[in-house]
Amino acid sequence: MKLKYPCALVALFPLSAMAAQPDGLMAGVFTILVLGGFTLVNLLLQLVFYFNGQYSRRGFVRSHIYWALPIPLMTLLLVFWDHASIADLSMNFGLVLIAVALALLPLQLKNSAKVAGPQAGWRLLATSALLLLLANIIWPLAIPAMLIAWSAPDWQQCKENGFKLSRIVLLLAALGLTLYEGFQAWQHFFGA
Repeated sequence: MKLKYPCALVALFPLSAMAAQPDGLMAGVFTILVLGGFTLVNLLLQLVFYFNGQYSRRGFVRSHIYWALPIPLMTLLLVFWDHASIADLSMNFGLVLIAVALALLPLQLKNSAKVAGPQAGWRLLATSALLLLLANIIWPLAIPAMLIAWSAPDWQQCKENGFKLSRIVLLLAALGLTLYEGFQAWQHFFGA
């Protein structure tokens, strides 16, 4: 039996000529996972800092913005470097613009900032403890937990022993978790 159209047999088998093209993959993954997660954590921190009174100091607003802008700017460079099409570029660029706008939100919040109360340091330690609990699931949250616990004494008016002990415990726990997870990541990627 002679086939009338032998090249039609090729259509029965899927060929992966374009299915594995990695253009734009790194920028898309970085934008969604890293920038999206960072923006979510930054929004939560902005909420805590606004209601706790940290934005009443102009220096704190500037430092928060300086810490919040590098990730969106790195993502912007990655988006321009690794894009598959104009549609991919415009979508990722739009997400980066939203992240930059949300990172600059403290500039607007400082106009209506509340004054820090006498228990502002305790609230920061509670936020740090909550982030540390969540860091057991998503370990990079240990880094902002450590930074918040580090800065808490600047906002507490009377630093009793319980405050100092709680701060030290939170700092050591966050540092230990960060070192442990960093070592695990090192072992996973570079082997032993």
